[in-house]
Amino acid sequence: MTNSPTRQADALNLRTPKQREVYDYIKVRIEVSKTIPSVQDVADAFNYKSKRSAALLIDQLIGLGLLERATTGNRQLKLCDSHFVTHDSAPLHARIAELEAQVADKWQPIETAPKDGTEVLLYNETGTHQAWFEDGEWRVFRHHGSGGQILFWLNPRPTHWMQLPQSPNQKAPSNG
Repeated sequence: MTNSPTRQADALNLRTPKQREVYDYIKVRIEVSKTIPSVQDVADAFNYKSKRSAALLIDQLIGLGLLERATTGNRQLKLCDSHFVTHDSAPLHARIAELEAQVADKWQPIETAPKDGTEVLLYNETGTHQAWFEDGEWRVFRHHGSGGQILFWLNPRPTHWMQLPQSPNQKAPSNG
């Protein structure tokens, strides 16, 4: 799948359709046509009566960190991808961890349960069971009177699941 300029511009959360159009035009000119547009080029492309309208939109894009003025030439523009490099994703990762923690201690529909052998808590009409999914079935161990354990297939089928709680002496896993 290739990213169209419009799809890329949408990801940048440009505030107005006109900003998006101007950004797309400049990006295509630079990346596809291999030419660097001037403010006059932008004004001409959008049929502005003066360069001032184009300059205002370009200044907005510069303010958003998407463009910068080239240090040489006739007030030429260049793309500025530094916002991808300097973007601080720590708040996003923290929010993801917060949302995952909220879901982790809640019962969820069985259709969303992991089927990779991870032990989880399951609920069916007989109660709550610690179990894992293997060979197309939910399996549990039951303690036998002689101290051994017997493997059972969980029946009736569970309706909900949730992650196992952490042991009291276990630290939370870090996402870093």
